[in-house]
Formats: sequence, structure tokens, C-alpha cells
Amino acid sequence: LEFQRKVAASVNVAVIGNVSVQEYVSGTLGMPVIVETEDKNGNSLNISLIMEKVAMIPMWIPSSLLPFLVVSKTRLEPEDFKTIRNDVLSGTSFYVTSTDSIPAAAIFRGNIRSPLGVVNVTMERNQTAVVFQDIQNRLDSAGCGNRIQLFLLNDPEWQPGKDSREPTPKPVVLALPSQVVPEQSSEAGYASLALKTISISATMLTTLAYSISCYALNPNFFSSVVEKHDVSILIACFPIFVGVLAIQAIHEAAQYLMAKRAGLKIGLPVLLPSFQIGTFGSIVPMRSFPVNRSALLDFSLSGPLAGMLISVITMAGGILATVYASADALVQFPFVPVALLKASYLVGSMLSLLAPKTMILPSSQPVPVHPLFVIGFAGLISNALNMLPIGRLDGGRAYSAVFGTRNASIASLLLLGFLSLLSLTGMSTIAIFWGLFVVLLQRQADIPVRDEVTDVDDLRVKIYIGTLALSLLALAPFPTGQGML
Repeated sequence: LEFQRKVAASVNVAVIGNVSVQEYVSGTLGMPVIVETEDKNGNSLNISLIMEKVAMIPMWIPSSLLPFLVVSKTRLEPEDFKTIRNDVLSGTSFYVTSTDSIPAAAIFRGNIRSPLGVVNVTMERNQTAVVFQDIQNRLDSAGCGNRIQLFLLNDPEWQPGKDSREPTPKPVVLALPSQVVPEQSSEAGYASLALKTISISATMLTTLAYSISCYALNPNFFSSVVEKHDVSILIACFPIFVGVLAIQAIHEAAQYLMAKRAGLKIGLPVLLPSFQIGTFGSIVPMRSFPVNRSALLDFSLSGPLAGMLISVITMAGGILATVYASADALVQFPFVPVALLKASYLVGSMLSLLAPKTMILPSSQPVPVHPLFVIGFAGLISNALNMLPIGRLDGGRAYSAVFGTRNASIASLLLLGFLSLLSLTGMSTIAIFWGLFVVLLQRQADIPVRDEVTDVDDLRVKIYIGTLALSLLALAPFPTGQGML
């Protein structure tokens, strides 16, 4: 299953790169006719047979569904196909113009009609949601709801400029067996479990290292550890260690609550280590298809928005606690260089407002800050990075929900190129590690939503734009700074 999924996922990448599945498969099948390999359990796999199975899947199957469809052994019964066409869709506002099917799926092309029976080209966003809900209700009434799942998608075969009569893709209804779902945790295997354990353990170590590094420029701390060999002072680092993980826990809790509210099944989060800020966040896989784009946006935004807000509040509290601290207390605080404070426009602006004298100091000057500040700083940068519109990051999912999967693929590609430029030119050290992580694990598009056609409402779009702007302000350097993080 894992090998088949990887083959299908590579086809997905090819489709995103404007390479047709047929071209990709044709090039791959130019290899020897029989190519043998082994899966993680040592079983023999025939690559050619798997590729032939992929080749049989038509272009109207969305590439994002390929990894799950090729491993499914469930078929769509002919009786169910007739029931959907004749009993479920007939009489609804979705007027079927053509159909197509394979043993594992069926597509129903058509238009969404207005109440008067006229095709409404400029339909309101909520009309499609009402129509799709009506179709779902009819499916349940027909007794097929437990065997079949429906998707309302933009026509996967539509191409810009191919037909001037269709400037935008028409909606289609895709029917799949209910057993076609994202990868389940039971399929993960021991290798995946071991990798998760290593990642979590590494995150604990890097977070501890970050908490210790915050005190590295403190003269008293350095003297106690290096000269006096008094490691008991390391206890002072513990609140930072706990605080950084606490902000990440708030991020995860917000996403868990939002997923539960939306009826979305998610897997356990896997923490990701970072040498610069303790943790880069986590990977949270979706175990079911989101109901619609609004549900996907709510889930994607909840974690970064909650994390950044609590981080900003924590930093503000840390700045004020530093300003009003006594001289005796200041010498016990973490010390950070002014250059670090100027590496973020948002952080620099907060300091200019609450502690303006700090921003006129030389960039190399270490200054004491309350532990709350460095806790909030790590949380802010971590959540801001996750809001970047790339692949399966929270930001990539949110961008896809607001602007659609096609635009999300373009934005992801452009931003990956920008991160590569920052890494190669040395303008950002954090971009090197973050970019490497994204390219290896999170660059691919995520699973589709059940209702892809219905747009997100204006209020959600405004909240998304505000959250994205906040993350960009956190990552952009302050005007008088020496560069990015």
C-alpha cells in the first residue's frame, strides 16, 4: 500500500507541474517491462502492474485523490451508479449533462440551475452549498449514504483558454466508495512510529537547547556554568522550555477543537525540531475529507491564529515586565542581541512602542529580556512560518481554501523558489532549515474537500488576510535591522 501510494503521489506532483498523467506514465513505462522491488514488509511488488493501474485512472479523477484511490479494493456498484443518476441527482438543481465511470468511481457533469430552471452563471456562493446538501440528503434517503461519498468539484479536466465558451470550470459531482479515505493510522507501520518518536524526542532536545541558549549571553549564567561548573542554574531555563511547548500545545488544542466542531478526523500531531526556536510546530495529518472550503479554512487558521495571538500577548507581557524590573532582577534574565529584536518587523514595532530606548542600541549589544518575551518570540516565529502558503502547511491549506487548489499550487511553487533564494544567498538562516523541512515533507498539495465549488464567505477571507499579514510582519525584518532571521 505504501509503495502504491508513493507512485500515485508522484503522479499528483506531475499533474501539479502541468505534466499529464498519461505522459508521466508513458515515460515511466519505458522502463523494463517487469521491474521488481519490495515493500517495507519484504513483499515483492511489480512496478509495471501498479503503473498500469494508475494509467487506467481517467483524467477526471483529481490527482489529489490518486494516492487513496489506487490502493482501494472497493468498487462502485452499477446499481449505485444508476441510483445516483436516476434517483439522487434527478429532480435536484444539478442538471446532469454527461456521465462517465470506472469500477472505482463515477463522475456526473452538469450545471447548477436557478429555481426557475435557468443556468445561473453568476451563482451566489451559498447556492452551491444548498444544492450539494440537498444531493447529500437524497443520497441518504436512497440508502446509499453509508456506501458512497460525493464530492462537488470544479471540473478536473478543465483547462484555462481551452474553450472560450467556458472561461471558468463547471461543477461536477464525483462519486467514490466510502472506503476511499486518507491514510489511516493503522497503516503507518513501525517505521513511521519510530520516525515520529525520534522527531518528538529531537524536539524536546532542541527546545531545551533553545531555552539554554537564551541565557548564553547572560554573564552570571555563563560564569556559573563554564567557570564554576554549577549546573543548578540550568533550572532557570525550565520555564522557557515549558512555555515554548505550552504555546505549541495551544496551537494544537485550537486545531483539535475546530476539527471536532467541523467533524474532521485528524491524526496525532508530530512535533518538529528547530535549532533556532526550539520547534517548527508540528505535522497534523487529516484522516477524513473536510466538508467544504470554509471548514478547511477554519481548521487551518485556528492553530496559527491562536498561537500568534497568545505569543504577541506573551511578548508584550515580557517587554513590560522587563521595563519595570529592578536592576537585581534584570541580571537574572535571558540576554539577547538587539539584532535579533530587529529581525522581526512586528517585534521591533512592539519594542519601539513599549521600550523605545532598546531600538537605538547597537545591533551587537546584548540586552536583558524577561523569559516571557523569548517564549512569545519562539511561538510567534513558529506560527508565522506555518502560515506561509506552501503545500500542506496550515498556510498552504488556508490559501487553498480561500483561492482554490490551482492558485495554491502556483503560490506554493513561487514561495518555495523565494525560500531557496534566501537560503542560497545566506539572507536567512532559518529559511535553510525551514525550506529543507518543507521540501522533504510538506510541499505536496493536501487532500481535497468534499465541496470545492462553494466559496468562502467574506468575513473568513478578511480574517485569513489579517492572519497572513500578521505572519508576514513577524517574518519581515525591521527597517533598521541587519536582515531576516
